[in-house]
Amino acid sequence: HFFVDEKNQLIHWYGITNPIPAEGESMYGPGSSLYMGHATAPGPFGPWTEHPHAFSEPEEDGHIGCPFVVPYEDGYLMLFPNNRVDKKRLFVATSKDLFSWKRLEDFGPVGEGNLRDPCLVKLDDGSYLLYAADFSYEKIPHVRLYKTKDLLNYEELEPALLGPEPVSTMFYLESPFVFRHDGMYY
Repeated sequence: HFFVDEKNQLIHWYGITNPIPAEGESMYGPGSSLYMGHATAPGPFGPWTEHPHAFSEPEEDGHIGCPFVVPYEDGYLMLFPNNRVDKKRLFVATSKDLFSWKRLEDFGPVGEGNLRDPCLVKLDDGSYLLYAADFSYEKIPHVRLYKTKDLLNYEELEPALLGPEPVSTMFYLESPFVFRHDGMYY
């Protein structure tokens, strides 16, 4: 997932980074997906510069997921999933410069369920729609939909998209991404 810093003409990439597990161990086992990786480039084909992790999570918190970054006040806001044992929801971090991130410990989490892969779309009235993949709606994979005016308080709406009928195996709708083009949303 990325964010374009137009002022400095850089593309910032943020994503899950894992140590390579030992042979026979799961990529998603304990101690995996604890780091929010960060790299920059002047264009999509690089050259890419790797930076220190944007942040990391304690191992007991489970694992983090793919983030989404938007301008916020005089800096930036990042929504990211953290699949804590007790809260599988979206959490918030802020930054003034896209390099140093601070998690808002007194805020969140957003939503309920197994939210991941957030996407925020700004509407003409200045409010946002938040789309996030989930599996917990009567065991039907779906994309949850929320509306927010301030990026901190969210109102849940009806699901944006429902997948196939209840399934017994793990089937997910992944990484919803919505954008506007010529007055239409895709």
